[in-house]
Amino acid sequence: MGCGAIFQYVYPAIHDNSGYTIVGLCDTNFEKLKPFLSKYPTYTSYRVMANKISKDTTIIILVSHIVRKDILKFFLEKNFKIICEKPLFWKNKQLEVFEGTNPSWPTVIYHRLFNDRLPMIRQLIKNNRQNIMRIKIVYVEDISIQTEGHEYEVTQDTDGGGCINDNFPNCVSILLFLLGIKVKLISIKKSTKKGITMKAEIEVQVDDIPCVILLDWGSKFDEKSVSVETQNAKFFYDLQYGYFPAKSSLYHEYENFFLSWNLDTDESREVTILVTQLLGLINSNI
Repeated sequence: MGCGAIFQYVYPAIHDNSGYTIVGLCDTNFEKLKPFLSKYPTYTSYRVMANKISKDTTIIILVSHIVRKDILKFFLEKNFKIICEKPLFWKNKQLEVFEGTNPSWPTVIYHRLFNDRLPMIRQLIKNNRQNIMRIKIVYVEDISIQTEGHEYEVTQDTDGGGCINDNFPNCVSILLFLLGIKVKLISIKKSTKKGITMKAEIEVQVDDIPCVILLDWGSKFDEKSVSVETQNAKFFYDLQYGYFPAKSSLYHEYENFFLSWNLDTDESREVTILVTQLLGLINSNI
């Protein structure tokens, strides 16, 4: 579902994996489907597609989280297995309503969790736990060249827009992987434009270790990095090292996700609940 900006990174990860078979593509924009007409069944209606495919098909929803709600609800009610992009929620009320009306959950992709450098960073932290002073995550980009359309220009924070709702979930998922699940929001500074957060500095504490997250949707350069500061050294890890353009690091992260995905061992629900609780605290102050 959805053959837009993020599809170009997800498609190769599925297409090149012998464990998956693509049984159909769906997008409301027929022009996006044209390159695939001779390869797969294509649909401009997800309701029509649902009637054509097997019930054991996994639905991968790649449309914007801002317009995903009805599509997700439809396929959950049809009891399909579902994979979708983060964030699943950006308000606590959304989480409460969802848990009260849906017996099953989708798998939520926090793609940076599948970066090859994270295991070595976690090992460094494990070996130097008592000496860790601070961890910093930088997640900056020019959002205007990373997305299609102009949703980012008009969708306010309260409706799911802004760099916090978009990129903070990936950063939190990294910290949970590196440190543990005890997370506390300490402070937040942000710069907004017409109700949309374009830049933010968020301090959290994860298992008693201070962490800072720097976000920027208007950066002139693209950086996704993790820095570990100890009492006598600073270790810098570029999560996009070796990839040009840098955004192409996504190919490999999605490849790793689909190589390892198993519904029976999916841990994204726990991550999603913690992410939503933090986003709820942040967005309640808008």
